[in-house]
Amino acid sequence: MVYFALVSDGFSEARQKGSELVAAAEKRGGEDNISVQLIRIEEIEQRNFYRGAACYVKSTASNVSTDIQPGQLLDNRFQITDLINRSGMASIFKAEDLKTGTMVAIKAPLMQFESDPASFSRFERKEEIGQSLNHPSILKIYIIPKEEKSQPYIVMEYLQGQTLSVSLIVNILQVCLS
Repeated sequence: MVYFALVSDGFSEARQKGSELVAAAEKRGGEDNISVQLIRIEEIEQRNFYRGAACYVKSTASNVSTDIQPGQLLDNRFQITDLINRSGMASIFKAEDLKTGTMVAIKAPLMQFESDPASFSRFERKEEIGQSLNHPSILKIYIIPKEEKSQPYIVMEYLQGQTLSVSLIVNILQVCLS
């Protein structure tokens, strides 16, 4: 069994490097299984010395961002403007596509689900299925090549309006008041 460790701060870069490592191991040959471990660094302890003794200091700020935030420029293309909704599994943001000049919605999984293979697989499958559907009553999902993404996210058309729960409450109130 061959193990590789890779440290990376970009999702697409990590995927590409992992594929390169697997290809190199397969080229080398052998009957063993190949495993690639991708590691994302969240924080690095700083080591200082005081009178010859090592002192570890917890880092005060991480230079690796884990979640998309309003005000962030995502992949030099999407300017994140607002948080629309945050659920237990993902966040949805309003963003401007600087390439087309249109407003879009971006759905990004939370970090704990991004690192879970089953959850990540479901997230990717949602994107694939959504891209294959084309109907006026179904939200459009735009195709963004994986090579252009620094982390997993889905880009969808942005529809302005009210949520289903608000719409139902308004309709119930109108019926009750009439």
